[in-house]
Amino acid sequence: KLINSLSNKNSFINSEDGQKFYTQVFDTLVSQYPDEEQLFSLYSEYSTSLNNIDKSISLYEQLLLSHDISPESWHDFLLKLSSKGDNDKLFDYTSKAIVNNPDDPLILLLYGECFIQKNNYMDAIKPLRQSYSVLLQNSNPQTNNLKVAVMNDLASAYFYVDSTKEAYYFFDEIQIVNGWE
Repeated sequence: KLINSLSNKNSFINSEDGQKFYTQVFDTLVSQYPDEEQLFSLYSEYSTSLNNIDKSISLYEQLLLSHDISPESWHDFLLKLSSKGDNDKLFDYTSKAIVNNPDDPLILLLYGECFIQKNNYMDAIKPLRQSYSVLLQNSNPQTNNLKVAVMNDLASAYFYVDSTKEAYYFFDEIQIVNGWE
């Protein structure tokens, strides 16, 4: 019941006292239930809504100390790290996430982007190609934005390693997916 109540964002009080109260409730719950991933996820979401990305990130790091997390939680955590621009942490954690999620296209994309951030385009190509391959097997239109992001990174990586034929192939694919032909 409590998780359902905490899941209802409309029940969160926006006053400073309300924020303190909910923070104390979450702090108590995650200390009493350190293996309850859903509580950490809700607390992370709440912290993010208060523009406290650092707290959100530290919650996932705390959770990871005790066990692995679901792909959805990995996504949330890694995207928060990415938005914060902490490429070193992002690289470390995507490396860990891939161990249990080797075919997750978003994790592979973020891993490839870590290499791009380091101007290591050759090493970026392998995880990006793997992400692209997984996405090709999925005809769900909801993955189009992810496909475009992967293809854009592949085109850039190939361009920087002087493989212009491959680069133009992916630039053309982006146009097709977006219907810009």
